[in-house]
Amino acid sequence: MPRLDASWFSARYALAAARRARLGGNRSWRWPYLAIADGGSPLPSFNQATLLATLGPSLDRLDQRLASAFSESAASDFRLFSAWPTRDLTRIGLADPRPSVCMVREVGGPEPHLPPELTIQPVTTAADLDRFEAVLDASFRNQARSGAIFPAHVLADRSIRLWLGIVDGEPVGCSAAYLVSGAVGVDHVGTRPEARGRGYGTALAWQATQADATRPAFLEASELGRPIYERLGYRLIHEAVAWSGPTRRRRDLQAANRDPTP
Repeated sequence: MPRLDASWFSARYALAAARRARLGGNRSWRWPYLAIADGGSPLPSFNQATLLATLGPSLDRLDQRLASAFSESAASDFRLFSAWPTRDLTRIGLADPRPSVCMVREVGGPEPHLPPELTIQPVTTAADLDRFEAVLDASFRNQARSGAIFPAHVLADRSIRLWLGIVDGEPVGCSAAYLVSGAVGVDHVGTRPEARGRGYGTALAWQATQADATRPAFLEASELGRPIYERLGYRLIHEAVAWSGPTRRRRDLQAANRDPTP
């Protein structure tokens, strides 16, 4: 069993982001200390930079890598994730640092109690994918147009698996699993606001966790969501922080809006 630490987590977190980016025909890069995946997405979390080690004394190299990678991106914003403490990154144009936690789950353990009225079904058709994106949008208020999150050929990719939670014929929640480098990355666990507090998110997270029950699982969670995942057998391995930053497209738009030329 590998050591499930911040380095293990970050490497696989970056691989999941790269897989998602390449699925949409976009690019990814990797260096010893940094991985970048430009998803070209309206969702900043799909345009992800991940630190793979602690930052050195200079921020110039990081600034250059980010600027170069996102210079031609169709996205407006990206996210820099770090499982290690970072210095103040506002001086390289990043902002809004948000805390989160890295969590892992070893193989095995008991199955939790699941709501009997909830049916969980895999996303296998274009109509399913539209419903998945609608639920994800409602859960997180993404305001992304249909088809803007995943391309249709995600349905044929066995390394990314998507599920819908159904109650009385209506989708109420969703989840996803990324199978990367001997692990299961759990993501996109969401429940519609009107259906929360009934255990649906927990059940959908469990479904994604068990996408391959022979592999350890990992996920990023907020402090609010942490107790939910602890009930599923996840444990905290490290606190994390995510910074947001503008791509060149965003900066150009901001400059144009400031331009007083008629």
